[in-house]
Amino acid sequence: MPEPGSDNTRDALPASAANPAPPHDEILTEPQFAEEHNTSVRTAQRWREQGRGPEFIRIGPRRIGYRRSAIERWRDRRTFTSLADETARTSAPAG
Repeated sequence: MPEPGSDNTRDALPASAANPAPPHDEILTEPQFAEEHNTSVRTAQRWREQGRGPEFIRIGPRRIGYRRSAIERWRDRRTFTSLADETARTSAPAG
């Protein structure tokens, strides 16, 4: 949860809004996620629609949230030591 008085206090969602998240697992709104990853909200939506983004929580009919732990797992899967490592891990097996 952002510190009181920070710019995104209003937009942050409490972890209790999406059980069974542990109390320490912060939930980011879609705009917060996009800002943190230096991209537009529309790009974040496209990643979600295409299954290329982190796991998400549907909080309401028009409200999406992302658990901090899901974002970290997503980033870990997208972290490579070299281009060769990326190619080896993302290429489909021949056959």
